[in-house]
Amino acid sequence: MSAGNPSSSLWDRAFQLLDPDAQRGLSPSKTNKRDVLSAVLKDVEAARDLALRKRWKFTKSNGDVVILRDVMEKIVGWIQRFKETGDAAVQYDPAHAALPWAAFRFLLQTTVSEVQVFSAVAGDCECLKNHFGYNQANLLGVEEVARNLAKYRIIERLHLRGPQSEIQAEIEHALIRLYAEILRQLSYAVKFFSERTITRLLKSPFRTVKEDRKKELQASEQEVNQLATLADTETLRSLDATFERMSIQFTQVLSEDKFNEIVAWLSVAPYYSHHQFVAESRLAGVGQWLLIHDDYLQWLTSSSPSLCYLHGIPG
Repeated sequence: MSAGNPSSSLWDRAFQLLDPDAQRGLSPSKTNKRDVLSAVLKDVEAARDLALRKRWKFTKSNGDVVILRDVMEKIVGWIQRFKETGDAAVQYDPAHAALPWAAFRFLLQTTVSEVQVFSAVAGDCECLKNHFGYNQANLLGVEEVARNLAKYRIIERLHLRGPQSEIQAEIEHALIRLYAEILRQLSYAVKFFSERTITRLLKSPFRTVKEDRKKELQASEQEVNQLATLADTETLRSLDATFERMSIQFTQVLSEDKFNEIVAWLSVAPYYSHHQFVAESRLAGVGQWLLIHDDYLQWLTSSSPSLCYLHGIPG
């Protein structure tokens, strides 16, 4: 894919890989907003401020305490990174290019809304307390979605620019498969939150995703990461050959400069400039007579070692 093609085409192609049921599952999250990313960022910042005021937090199964305000802050960072590497096509194609962020926004709004409701009415009801905790935990799943969208957008921009090589084609296909898997999981989560609340009191969309789907997503991520690493290795190899040639050239230049410095230190006379001046003013063929002179030829072909002493005026 050349640099001029909009990145949204990858999401278009990923959407086409979904079965009709998964495509329909994303319908409730579709939006007509032109600038989806800005709308998402505004919602996340509002949720961050709300989490700070309410001091929302929960304890994970391993005992770690998660502050939801910190989770929201991380999501803000991922969105900003995505915006920095994005283009206008993401903002002006609400049908497919902005589809993952539209689904993300739907999940965020629904989860935060339910956290508000259940934090107010849970009281001593263990069932509602559990659902309150699950909804808070869902925000970690939402944060993971934002992280993946930003991360692989960066990989896309780094490795799918300019003329396409064989490894770039492999990365493109792997990204499309990964994007399709992300859309499948978003579709599942959107369908989950579209159900009546009473039917999902004991569920959590990011907990109940089938294990094979989780493994499929992890495998797709690993494939893209490995191909990106391979592409980086090829780039480094090509750069290494270039740097080696440049190093040889620089070494030669430095050697000549060092030689000139030593000669200049040995003699204060600007001999080199004098030599250049004389050489430039010399007529073509000057001195060639010596090479055909009888005395020179006799000395050159002599079998005994001897010195040839030349003296006279220049030229």
